Amino acid sequence: MVLCPRNKIDWPLPWQDIQRNMKTVYFITGTSRGIGLEFTIQLLKKGDIVLAGARHPEDSPELMELKSRHTENLHLFKLDVTKENMISEIAKKIPVERIDVLINNAGILDRTNSFGSLNFEKILQVLNTNTLGPLRMTPALLPYLSRSSKPRIVNVSSIMGSISDTYGGGSNYGYKISKAALNMVTRMLAGDLQGYGIIVVSLHPGWVRTDMGGPGALVTPEESVRGLIKVIENLKIEDSGSFIEYTGNKLNW
Repeated sequence: MVLCPRNKIDWPLPWQDIQRNMKTVYFITGTSRGIGLEFTIQLLKKGDIVLAGARHPEDSPELMELKSRHTENLHLFKLDVTKENMISEIAKKIPVERIDVLINNAGILDRTNSFGSLNFEKILQVLNTNTLGPLRMTPALLPYLSRSSKPRIVNVSSIMGSISDTYGGGSNYGYKISKAALNMVTRMLAGDLQGYGIIVVSLHPGWVRTDMGGPGALVTPEESVRGLIKVIENLKIEDSGSFIEYTGNKLNW
């Protein structure tokens, strides 16, 4: 999908004033577990509308239980962010007129990739999900985001993708490269979507105690997502193109 640039817009547009007292609409990828699931839980508690994407939502008991209790505010989509055709079909079936926040959260981690044992096929799989996934989702949902009075795109990144904070070598080549590249995607989208009034940021959730982060991680999913939601709600247009931690602190690229 080709993005057509247009002149910078003065927000909000008159017809969008009615949205201020309406529920916030979120589209979140990777919601079957971990941070994505916790986002879904906390946002539903706030009364927001959540469009939740997962590769196999039916295999997540927590997600299905949430759906049974939030039949109006939770909409589930079978979504693989590496499949452009699937994303296009979902974009045709969105049950709302606008999306206020797109949270590109879906991600994978391959711990086996260290120097000397590099698996390039697995590295490409990680890049395809972590970096290209958000790049596929954004243009597909742009028509919905452009109808919001405060559209935001949140790319869930990691401090492991910070070039300035990386010293020496180590493991997780694919994951680190994918998050560094995702940060570049954030910067480029922030410029390209400025005329739409869309705020685009990379957010670092902290070292979170999930399947990906492991049991030794320092931050609970509840604490991380609580902080991330606060950051998202307080984003200003001048924050677009930034790399921000769940605490609200800005990070170095």
